[in-house]
Amino acid sequence: MAVRVPATSGFVARPTGVSSDPLPSRAGSFAVIILTEVWKTTPFMALLLLAGLALVPDELLEAAKAGRASPAAGSGASRSL
Repeated sequence: MAVRVPATSGFVARPTGVSSDPLPSRAGSFAVIILTEVWKTTPFMALLLLAGLALVPDELLEAAKAGRASPAAGSGASRSL
């Protein structure tokens, strides 16, 4: 006979205050995996974005200023055909 442990004794349930441990269920496991992957990957993506912005040549920035480019001009939001 298996001993049943109360759900509030889990390492996830107790600190978060949820009534049940999310890890035994399939949907809860997927949610925890997605959350940890996002938590792990977001800082790396931010660094890649910052590195890409740092590599923009000064000539390109000066040309954009001379052409009176607004910050939204590069996104295609204000382009006219």
